[in-house]
Amino acid sequence: GDAVAQLTVSVSDDVNPYNRNYASFIIHDKDQFDFGDWGGAGYKWTVFEKEGYQGKIQIHYSLLDEKKSSLGGLASAYQEILFKDRSIKSEAEDIPFYLETMGTFYRKDKFLGFTVNRKTSLTTYDQALDMLEELSAAGVHNLRLKYTGWANEGLEHTAFSSIRLENKLGGKKGLENLVEAASKAGYKFFPDFDFLFVDKDGLFDAFSTNSHTIRTLDKKYGGFTKQNLSDYLVDEDTFRNAVSPDVAYQFAQAAQKKLGKYQLSTVSSGSLGKSLFSNFSSQRYYNRQTSCDYSQKIAALMSNQTGFMTSGGNAYVLPYASDVLSVPSTSSEYYITHQTVPFVQMVLHGYVDYAGEAINLSGDYRTSILNAALNGEAAYFVLNYDNTKYLRETQHSQYYSTQYQNWKEDAIEAYQKLNGVLQSVSNQRMTGFEQISDSVYRTQYSNGKSVIVNYGKEQYQDVNIQVAAMDFVLVG
Repeated sequence: GDAVAQLTVSVSDDVNPYNRNYASFIIHDKDQFDFGDWGGAGYKWTVFEKEGYQGKIQIHYSLLDEKKSSLGGLASAYQEILFKDRSIKSEAEDIPFYLETMGTFYRKDKFLGFTVNRKTSLTTYDQALDMLEELSAAGVHNLRLKYTGWANEGLEHTAFSSIRLENKLGGKKGLENLVEAASKAGYKFFPDFDFLFVDKDGLFDAFSTNSHTIRTLDKKYGGFTKQNLSDYLVDEDTFRNAVSPDVAYQFAQAAQKKLGKYQLSTVSSGSLGKSLFSNFSSQRYYNRQTSCDYSQKIAALMSNQTGFMTSGGNAYVLPYASDVLSVPSTSSEYYITHQTVPFVQMVLHGYVDYAGEAINLSGDYRTSILNAALNGEAAYFVLNYDNTKYLRETQHSQYYSTQYQNWKEDAIEAYQKLNGVLQSVSNQRMTGFEQISDSVYRTQYSNGKSVIVNYGKEQYQDVNIQVAAMDFVLVG
């Protein structure tokens, strides 16, 4: 019942002197629709899920002795549950450098006085290889390429029920060259398959908007739509159809059979680790728990390859993942919280390679690097080779600042600095985390080493430890 659960946390108050938390389970989902001031009554209509969750509900308790009643002990107990069939890394290695790049997208252009949608490339297969080779020559190791928009009409993609390569990116020959060269050089190539969303209904792609898109409780199509930041109105042109869980699994099965044709040994499905939804269609009813089961099936299917990457890192996909991007680096910062702790990173470290938000897309570049050092995260950049200037007036404007040449030197410098500190602890468990002054934090590892990060604007010094302002060091 984890997919229908929610956690409530409360702090001590006048009535109860203890901090507390508890789980509750939503058996029948509901939604409320506001008719405004209709008839002066302010009428609201509440719709309940008809069938509801009918499976088992279980809560697993792990009772820790005094030696393990710490943050590190909690993480260790969870590792025993989550990674029971997996061993921690045996040897230290260079941390990964995650390079995410993008293929094609559509932009508005003028042709003979008419506005047309023009397909434009951001990074071709050859250009992706050029970036990898340049970064490798500059001393960046353990390169891993996530490629979105590489097939099936690019970023605004059709269903991944099959693989249709983009001629504008280099076609089959270009992809084969990228895969072969990456394999020989030791780079890992993760083409991204989005099974949970479809941007457009293509011809002969086995997807039907009417039959395969999920339905909300009021029977409307379900999906994802972006808001305009200027007026907060929904931009209907950005609507992405959310695919029914059973259909998503069928697409994954079909795509998996095609991987060998293109020699794809590692794959990514970013949305699988961060998106989960019900389908209230009368023909295809699936609650969140059933949807979660299908997501696990897809993850298990994709993990049959030599590597499986996802994003976000919801717990149900972690046992199958080799790499996880966009792991939250900070807390929700709700008013009842007083400190961010890297608990998720403690659980993953040494078992799964991971990174936080893309460093070049963060609100504060330097703080993002400090977070990566504190949380034991790999370097992660989203970089495109060409035509990024056209992204500004599209639904992909968040990737406007991704020009490879502009970020190349910064990316190399960030990687080398992080790798210099984190390489020797890459195969170790995180055993502790503490705040040692107002702006200084320490992450401890099982080999006795620690990473100390100073977020302050002044140098930190304590006995034999000295950390410059906005910097980090490895001790031990």
